[in-house]
Amino acid sequence: MKSCPFLTFAILAATILLAMFAAAFSANAAGAELRLSNDGLSSELNRAYLKSDIHFGNEVARNTNTHLTIGVIPQNGKWFISPVSLQTRSLGGGNWRYNPETGAGQKATIAWRWVKTPESGWIRKLTDVPGLNNIGLLVKTSGKVVELLTDGFYLDDFSGCDDGDPTIPGVRIAVPADVTIPAKNSYVSVTGISSCYKDDEGTKRLLKVRIQEDIVVIRNP
Repeated sequence: MKSCPFLTFAILAATILLAMFAAAFSANAAGAELRLSNDGLSSELNRAYLKSDIHFGNEVARNTNTHLTIGVIPQNGKWFISPVSLQTRSLGGGNWRYNPETGAGQKATIAWRWVKTPESGWIRKLTDVPGLNNIGLLVKTSGKVVELLTDGFYLDDFSGCDDGDPTIPGVRIAVPADVTIPAKNSYVSVTGISSCYKDDEGTKRLLKVRIQEDIVVIRNP
């Protein structure tokens, strides 16, 4: 599905639905965030992954991530899967068959990191995130809570990346309104959907928490 250009009709068969976010969900076969056109899923999705055949009745409308509007989601069972463990510098990942002309594929996420050059030694540079693209997958990472936001926090595992402010290293974690944000300077493990957000510099890493159990406090400040 990621390889589809703009305005494409699609059907996903035997798809594992990973998470529910208000009027959207994440599916592993798509590796993308999908927008619901109706209330076709229950809140239990975030605890038991539903296996479904998804029939798309509308056109693909792609933005920073892959968004689709759907019509029918017949559920045919519950499956359980484990998250992929990643360092924060690898969240999002590089380009996957990205075609800027058609919009097909998935554009790489970007981050600021220290790069050694022959001319200037170590400098901060905005680069594509290395590694395989993992947008839309269920992942797990851990580190220190370095900054609190109204809708989340920044988590740093000391892998040397940031979103543009070197005083706030790490990756942005998005937290639903009904989930408690951990204390600053605590060490936590976080499970969620690898996603992205867009600012003036480009598409950046984002980890979307689903439920309270996705955040496990390892050590309080």
